[in-house]
Amino acid sequence: MDGVASRLSKRRHFMNAIRFLAATLLGVSLAPGQLMRVMVAEVEPDRVLEFRDLQKKATAAYQKSGHAYRAVYAPGGIGNQNTWYGFTPLDKYAEFDNPPVEKAMGDNGYRDFLTQARSCVSGVRYEVVERRADLTIDEGPRPGSLYQVAHVRVKLGQEAAFEEKYKIVVSALKKAGVKTTLVSRVVMGRELGLYRIAIPMASYADFDKGPLVRRVMGEEAYGKWRASVADHLQSVVYEVVRLDPELSFRK
Repeated sequence: MDGVASRLSKRRHFMNAIRFLAATLLGVSLAPGQLMRVMVAEVEPDRVLEFRDLQKKATAAYQKSGHAYRAVYAPGGIGNQNTWYGFTPLDKYAEFDNPPVEKAMGDNGYRDFLTQARSCVSGVRYEVVERRADLTIDEGPRPGSLYQVAHVRVKLGQEAAFEEKYKIVVSALKKAGVKTTLVSRVVMGRELGLYRIAIPMASYADFDKGPLVRRVMGEEAYGKWRASVADHLQSVVYEVVRLDPELSFRK
């Protein structure tokens, strides 16, 4: 227990330091609703049920602490089948000094939670991401729970150029009547220049129609757009995730 407490104390001191770096060196905006804390957990295949039970406790703690939402995504059959994601709003970095889940569970409850969680996962990473409202389409109810996610790594220094060209895609999607695409950019916790672009799917049969962006832009325009962004990119990896409604909530 003392070891856990010591690690929690060190984490708080560390977060005090990176708060300053984030605000001054990276120019991160702390406006409410723009930042999110992301849990990326590698779950042991034979401990999924235990992991979900623990995440129910975490979700209840986030609700108790007054958070506006929590969205937890499970593997969706394409991509890494051990990776789970959890998104919660981050109003300010000071929340890392006194984690809301820890406050809601109490010191002993939180220590027990961490001890049990360690047996369910091979690793957990926490990121801070910025929700890019200017690149996101959020104009209606989100259909279903299935999402195709593109993890787009942009070369350092090329982010602004990539974003300007991605706005061409946003415009095409809006003209085609697409109501939802979710775009975020990592600002801490992983490589800078990593964007996540999530597009809802009605079913896996959507893939049989071809890529959505290619369909709405047309073959020629899509080909030219891909060629124009190629020099800005390091890699693009696609996966499918599924929202777990039992572990998620929205006020």
